[in-house]
Amino acid sequence: MTPIAPSDGKSALSSASGVWRALVALALLVPAVTRAQQPTVKVATIISGSEVTYGAIGAIRPTRDGGVAVTFPQERVIRFFAANGNLLSETGQRGAGPADFATLTAFGTTASGFWVFDRNNARFSMLTATGKPSRTVPMPTSIRPRDPATGEFNLVAIHGVAPGDTMLVAVQRRSPVANERIQALFRMSPAGQLVEEVIRVPADPCFQETTVEGQLGSVRIPFCVAPLLAVSPNGSRVVALRVDVTPVPRACLRTRLVGGPGATTEHCLPFTPEVTTIRQRDSAGAELVAKAPHPDLKRAAAAMTGIPTTHPPYTRALLGDDGVIWLQEGPSAKGRVWAVVDGNGQRIGAITLAKNIELRLVSRDRSWGVRTDDDGIEDLVQLDVRWR
Repeated sequence: MTPIAPSDGKSALSSASGVWRALVALALLVPAVTRAQQPTVKVATIISGSEVTYGAIGAIRPTRDGGVAVTFPQERVIRFFAANGNLLSETGQRGAGPADFATLTAFGTTASGFWVFDRNNARFSMLTATGKPSRTVPMPTSIRPRDPATGEFNLVAIHGVAPGDTMLVAVQRRSPVANERIQALFRMSPAGQLVEEVIRVPADPCFQETTVEGQLGSVRIPFCVAPLLAVSPNGSRVVALRVDVTPVPRACLRTRLVGGPGATTEHCLPFTPEVTTIRQRDSAGAELVAKAPHPDLKRAAAAMTGIPTTHPPYTRALLGDDGVIWLQEGPSAKGRVWAVVDGNGQRIGAITLAKNIELRLVSRDRSWGVRTDDDGIEDLVQLDVRWR
């Protein structure tokens, strides 16, 4: 079983071949906006990292009263804050007891409260809306597809817990017929049975395989971005992105509810591809060789091919419970630019944030993120968006 990544939503999309493809799913629950608007954004500090000793901030999830629940992985603690930043309560500590966590690997919301995936304790902890532990669900020891002939599946990430304790998981397998890797989002039963394929995306194309001391290793291709995939905090909606460069550059959004009807609707947005200059490619290759920790990896990096000459502008996607998508574009001199798209596939505006602000939780009108200063101290910030 491969390592499991937190569901903070920090992935993006590209392809070394010049054609990037992925899928997008989201629910059509937001009213259409016929033209782009010019929003204003007010950033307020909710937690000042210099005034507390909480440490690095992990996942951020909404609470029913308009505040947020925040994980602090180093402490193995979840803290609940009001919208004004007041600390309301906290739960957890390092350990293996019913209210303890060995790791805070992934965190999300359910219809009745919250869930935590604890990789080292191999279980899900179910919490009430106020953060009190209610019960635990053991993590399945293996993943079992409906058809054993489809091959072995590796778990990539945990993204949600649905009714009936079914889990929303990203899995990857190598096709036994063709030498092709496949990645998909499934609903999985507590026994490890893959119940339903929600959406399929291309496997990460950004690694070039090589051999390191007789073992299979890999080198990441510069300017390549992994397939964009995002899940709403409550696990009811999924977003992935299909980006076409030819014949016309466009980013296409497909819509679907988790556990809902299988039919999808596609909306496409035009964009201008980002050009990777020869100087940028040479510089990235030289840096890769210099940082490679092993001679075999250095040789693989020096011989690397397939660095994209162009790449799509979107590097990350976040999805709100209200169905609104935030697409992060490439870095600019002004800061981090986010395109905001509603549930009907309409681009409703663009928002520029300071480079040191990383979004973790989004919606149409209010979002949350982490602002890091030059000393690495993190603040929890709230973004109130006004649409004119």
